Amino acid sequence: RIPLTAVLRGEAHYATYARDDETAPTFSLPDDGMTYHVRTGLRWGGQEPLLAPEFAMELSGWYEGAYRTGSGTYGFNDRQLETFAHLFWGRALLAYTFPKTKQSFNLNLTMGTSIDADRLSAYRLGGMLPFASEFPLNLPGYYFQELSAKQFVLLNGQYSFPISPERNFRLTVVAATAAV
Repeated sequence: RIPLTAVLRGEAHYATYARDDETAPTFSLPDDGMTYHVRTGLRWGGQEPLLAPEFAMELSGWYEGAYRTGSGTYGFNDRQLETFAHLFWGRALLAYTFPKTKQSFNLNLTMGTSIDADRLSAYRLGGMLPFASEFPLNLPGYYFQELSAKQFVLLNGQYSFPISPERNFRLTVVAATAAV
């Protein structure tokens, strides 16, 4: 049986901003303030928090809303912090290890869009740190969370097979592509 899970989570975060020696004199800092988040979603299946799960399947749909008390312009008066931001995304994932050969594959398709997302509430893609967040948007060849996106489609694939008779050494091929 594959479990269907409903999730509802709330979070509050306070952010402060301070100048340092490298901050340009004409750069306006964002206002300090609270950000309140609510996340809800439905997840059918799921993936254990392992680097190489033997089997995993997930179909899920999510919403995250954010309310920020400190909004307005910042930067060189060219950036805007929105009071409300809404993120919507879905994920389809399949991972399987063949019992006899121990060859394995992992496919992951994640798509997201947003309403009124700014630079601090946008999606973050890049890097290869799978346990950095609940929904890591891994994109090899970029630094961790290097790309900010208001909407995206991300496809990840991995194929791994043993290269020694004892099956303790593996060769793994990873590929990913995204439209941002």
